[in-house]
Amino acid sequence: MSRRVAFAPFHDQIASYLDMPEDEVTAFGMSLGFGEPEAEVNQTRMPRHSVQDFARLLGFSGTVSG
Repeated sequence: MSRRVAFAPFHDQIASYLDMPEDEVTAFGMSLGFGEPEAEVNQTRMPRHSVQDFARLLGFSGTVSG
């Protein structure tokens, strides 16, 4: 079982805290839990962009791969 959380409804609070420019938006989702690799929904493989192509991550040290 996994849980998904969306932070977009809290954009005003997050943007204020992170001092985000007005031309940026909060769009984020995260799933936590255990996957079911054999489930039909998990059989589709889609191409993905690198995280650096579309996101600016704040508050993390080190490098981000993907």
